[in-house]
Amino acid sequence: MLSTKWRDGHLDYQFHVSPISPTAVAEFDKAIHAMSQPPGFSVFLGDSDGFKLCTIPIDHLQDDLDVTARTQSLSDDDKDFGCSLTEYNRASNWSVSWKYFPPVVIADVVPKSKDARGRSDK
Repeated sequence: MLSTKWRDGHLDYQFHVSPISPTAVAEFDKAIHAMSQPPGFSVFLGDSDGFKLCTIPIDHLQDDLDVTARTQSLSDDDKDFGCSLTEYNRASNWSVSWKYFPPVVIADVVPKSKDARGRSDK
């Protein structure tokens, strides 16, 4: 999941990755803790023609634990100063790549929708 909002001259974002099914939390936790390096992601905002406008590096993920102290998801809530307001407003989709992460299946390109306040829900 990716949520974005333009505020005070920068892009605020919330990024969240989790297993598709709650029944896969144990496997997700095991895979995360078996990694030799911490995972990282890059989120790419693109225009309607498929051109990349901005890249948001996400390297400081926190483990979100369930009641049994297993990692049920990873998340980051931060600011990015590398994207301009013009680029942000032109963005119509996003995609993600990762490093040091176990194999997963994700959507190739996800439409970026904004509500009336400019908040992106995807």
